[in-house]
Amino acid sequence: MDNIVNNLWDHSISARTRTQYKVGLDCYIKFALLRGVSNNASDLPPISERLLIYFVAFCDEHLKLAYTTIKLYLSGIRYFYLRIKGFNPLQNSVGQNSACLQSILTGVKKKQSLYSISKRTRLPITLSILKKMCNLLRSGILDMFTSYMFEAACTVAFFGFLRCGEFTVHSDVHYDDYVSTEDVICHDTFVTITLKKSKTDPFRHGVQIKLFKTNTDVCPVNAISKYLTLRSRVFRKQPMPFFVTKEGSILTRAFFINTLKVLLSHLGLNSDLYNGHSFRIGAATTAQEARIEDHLIKTLGRWSSNCYTTYIHTSPSVIQSAQQQIASTVL
Repeated sequence: MDNIVNNLWDHSISARTRTQYKVGLDCYIKFALLRGVSNNASDLPPISERLLIYFVAFCDEHLKLAYTTIKLYLSGIRYFYLRIKGFNPLQNSVGQNSACLQSILTGVKKKQSLYSISKRTRLPITLSILKKMCNLLRSGILDMFTSYMFEAACTVAFFGFLRCGEFTVHSDVHYDDYVSTEDVICHDTFVTITLKKSKTDPFRHGVQIKLFKTNTDVCPVNAISKYLTLRSRVFRKQPMPFFVTKEGSILTRAFFINTLKVLLSHLGLNSDLYNGHSFRIGAATTAQEARIEDHLIKTLGRWSSNCYTTYIHTSPSVIQSAQQQIASTVL
């Protein structure tokens, strides 16, 4: 039964999350040793709210870790102590979150926000920017295979409101749940893509996205069709991952972001202000500018709450138009 239970524990989180959690646990174990907390090498060290508070302070002051990373490390500690020891070290004896620890975390969050020199801004890649990128790719700035693949990936990311991690992987060595050739089904007027992993699909049932022909120069269906035609000519044995480089390697986040920054720089844009999430933000922003109804934007982006409104960047021209409309109501 132990093997069965361990297998279920393994399936409770993804392999990548488990790796990140292990980093957090290892960091705590090293910290405990520095504090002189003795423990058996084959067991987890003692833990208490006070030790965790000191650990958070150590991560903030000495390791210079971001608030989000510290939270991730605490989640890892919680996971392994639940799994091995059977209790949640982040809660007190009555199952409530440790009040002092939560206050310290709030302090870290406010401190880092207060002393942050510059808050990282992610600008949207709107349809107008996407169109310029596609034209640049068609001009031959990159090799043909990379251009076709990248246009397909970008248009899918935009019209599918995708997060970068939904169509790329972090490493070409350790990866799982990538978009495979079997996950992409082409029809005459639309393409169906099944995402095996998604933030809104915690139980990994799979999420199907339909992308239709736009009948414009920027079209995910046409881009995928061109990419598949070239792909079949380049590779005799078709790679299982759908998005691949010209060498046949799976599309990694690093490769995608680096190529994206090259294109944006050639367009005269500050590439540091954009990242893989800019397509999802840009899709929401463009949809709002196109006066798509709120509930449809929510559906297109697979949002379960109204948090999608934070993704929408309202341009000065839209604000100007709104103010003029307000002013025009005066008789």
